[in-house]
Amino acid sequence: MRINYDFGDLQAFLAVFEYLSFQRASAELDLSQSAITRRVHKLEQVLGQPLFERTTRRVTPTNTAKQLAIRVAPIIDALHETHLAIHDNSTALAYQRQQTIRIAAVPTLIPGLLVPALHRLRQERPNLRIQIVDKSNHQVAQAVQSAEVDIGLGSMPVLDPGLDFTPITDDRMVVTSQTPIAGANDDMIDWSQLTNLPLIAPAKGTGNRLLLDEAFARKRLQIQWHYEVGRSSTALDLVRAGLGVAIVPKLSLIGADLYAYYLSDPDLLRPIGIIHQQRLSVTPLIAELIEMLKEAH
Repeated sequence: MRINYDFGDLQAFLAVFEYLSFQRASAELDLSQSAITRRVHKLEQVLGQPLFERTTRRVTPTNTAKQLAIRVAPIIDALHETHLAIHDNSTALAYQRQQTIRIAAVPTLIPGLLVPALHRLRQERPNLRIQIVDKSNHQVAQAVQSAEVDIGLGSMPVLDPGLDFTPITDDRMVVTSQTPIAGANDDMIDWSQLTNLPLIAPAKGTGNRLLLDEAFARKRLQIQWHYEVGRSSTALDLVRAGLGVAIVPKLSLIGADLYAYYLSDPDLLRPIGIIHQQRLSVTPLIAELIEMLKEAH
């Protein structure tokens, strides 16, 4: 059986049935009285039965109208409640999105940069929801590119088209060890000394490894590693175990009870900044966080 009437026709019928007046139904639904009349007439044609007996003084529902109202009223109420629920959920979700920041960050940057900024942001916005995912530098850029997160915090990647990098500071690379390194001059160590130490090196393909390879090449030295790891946190675990020395970002040493030595000539610096999509405008909330990150270093 083909249904040749719609939700609006049923609404018009129920309004007339409830108010027993085409004029009041018209005001309730914000439709012209002729529109209400056409909708009711359409239902009557489909059903093949009159729904109301109309005189100049009153509107009286027929038995058909009473039977139809009993069946239709619960359906209209359920549809109305569903509409309100969906609208409320959409509104809540939109509000939630406005009050949520999604951040991808290189783990070594979380204690020294992200945490201080979040402390300040939380004081000003106590109800703010913050999602943090820790990823490698390359994965941070990918997460921003795919809109998995709003912004990324990392060192300068090989930028994909559509990504911007806003520098906020430079992080020095340092040599760290469990015990003092013999021959080191106060807080400095020479590159040539690294060839005689059990070196824990960053894995090939990482941003830190590229910095090291370029520096060793400029010094005409060959990197000789004993261990190769993907994350600075893993390198520090090996250093604490006394397995060797590691070249790691200085920011990764926050809270680590280890010795640290600077390298000179060249002094290794990795630019740290915000990665975001060019095509997306920065919201006031994200802009506020970026300013706090700039002030945190």
